[in-house]
Amino acid sequence: DTVSSRYFISNTSSSKIVQRDRNGVVTDFVTVGGSIHGVTVHANRVYVCNGTRVRGYDITSGSEVMNVLISGSVFLNDLTADANGILFISDFNSKRIYKLNTNTQEYWIYVASTTNTPNGVYVDAQRNRLLLCCWGSNAPVRAVNFSDSTISTLITTPYSNCDGISLDRNNNVYIST
Repeated sequence: DTVSSRYFISNTSSSKIVQRDRNGVVTDFVTVGGSIHGVTVHANRVYVCNGTRVRGYDITSGSEVMNVLISGSVFLNDLTADANGILFISDFNSKRIYKLNTNTQEYWIYVASTTNTPNGVYVDAQRNRLLLCCWGSNAPVRAVNFSDSTISTLITTPYSNCDGISLDRNNNVYIST
């Protein structure tokens, strides 16, 4: 949250979204309940995966503004937003990527099977693609082309169980494991 100079963290063990201010002070933002994974901010809302649901909260008040059941999903694990408010959501168990329009709350399967288990997701708008890091040994970093939905492997890492992915302003890709 660049406006308020804070980070949001999905805290699986406490079932809460917590916030960390610029001084490093961590406080509760909102209790979601159940297991929560992934977190992203878009247009004054913070979104998290909650089992087979995607929940959105007002960034100022913490009130729930969206609660969408993604029918057919198994374990929604991470999410990212594009500039238009479309969320891309990884489903760890089904190996799918879903898209959800935050304005209409409509969703659909974007990628029916990623072959590898998708975990972290990130919109690389400059290159018109979705980046994803995968679970498992020698976990690959893959890209889904927005123009035609083709999937390519960017690199096969020597790491196991990649979890998060991001891109900096110098186009360096970062993954966590």
